[in-house]
Amino acid sequence: MIGAELGYRYTGSPLIWDEPGGPEHLFRDYVPTTWPGARLPHVWLEGHKPIQDRIGSGYTMLRLGGSKEDISGLQKEMKAPFQVLGRPQTRTRATSTSAT
Repeated sequence: MIGAELGYRYTGSPLIWDEPGGPEHLFRDYVPTTWPGARLPHVWLEGHKPIQDRIGSGYTMLRLGGSKEDISGLQKEMKAPFQVLGRPQTRTRATSTSAT
């Protein structure tokens, strides 16, 4: 029942963006997702480092797929530790794990 732990998602929290919908919570299967409140899936970043090792002690913005939006205003307004991590690939391979 790997999905019970790895697939859990925090909802209804004032700290998590309230995005309607979301993936179904499967108790037997784990399907990686980047939905707000979910566990951050494993992804290799440049230099063969796992993304979890690059998350700092403050806020981290993930820029996936080579996005080029201007975030300089956000960076100036942050009153807390803030870093940006990027992944230039347009697709990231995700695999699911099923219980047997």
